[in-house]
Amino acid sequence: MHRESIFGQVVVAVLALAVLATLIDAAAWRRKPSPEPRLLTVTADAYQEAEPDVAKISLGVKAVRPTPKEAASSVAQTVKAIKARLVGMGVTPDSVDTSELYLGQATQYGPKKQRIGPPAYKAYHWLRVTLKGGNFDQLPDVVNAAVDAGATSFSGLVWEVKDETALRAAALHLATQRAMHKAKAMADAAGTGIAGIQGISDEYYGGYGYGGYAAAAGEAVGAAAASAEAPAGMAEVPGKLRISCHVKVNLLLR
Repeated sequence: MHRESIFGQVVVAVLALAVLATLIDAAAWRRKPSPEPRLLTVTADAYQEAEPDVAKISLGVKAVRPTPKEAASSVAQTVKAIKARLVGMGVTPDSVDTSELYLGQATQYGPKKQRIGPPAYKAYHWLRVTLKGGNFDQLPDVVNAAVDAGATSFSGLVWEVKDETALRAAALHLATQRAMHKAKAMADAAGTGIAGIQGISDEYYGGYGYGGYAAAAGEAVGAAAASAEAPAGMAEVPGKLRISCHVKVNLLLR
């Protein structure tokens, strides 16, 4: 009985050691770092061009009066006159909308930065006039008519393409195709292949849009400026507007 007891204890100890060794191996396997994935990063550029089919003019009316009511009323009357004048020329009412309003105190200062003169108030009303491609020849007449009707500011002219979303999508599609073509060529040259895509990002979008009053330089040209002092001599319709994009693609290699 004594020998059997000792033998049983030895068997139990051996089994315990085996289980412990298995647990240690499992823990070590879990701690073993997985190999870093092999990555390839490529970038590509593309652009799309189109003839402008929308022109937007920004016109302003300003008035300074002794009271806020008088300033606001004066501006409102002038804006009404401008809209009537433009509609009379054939501009549709929905093509003339308000882009900005302001009413506040107009404070004048002397040479020593002291306030001078009685209290006054100023009001601004900015109008945005949108013309379609078939009416581009009206641009000088629209500006001059607005000035004749009381407009005090002409901040600029912006050219746009109506279907900008489709134009940008086409540019992104082309840039992504170029990036994938570049990645395949690089992987083939390195003697490997592409296992999958880790991520794609649009790193840069160069386009045009309403909001700038000066002509932009470079590929992202989309605005043409006109002279505020000589509105009749505004810029000619640009040949084409361009939307540019830059994509970045991270790929997994085999």
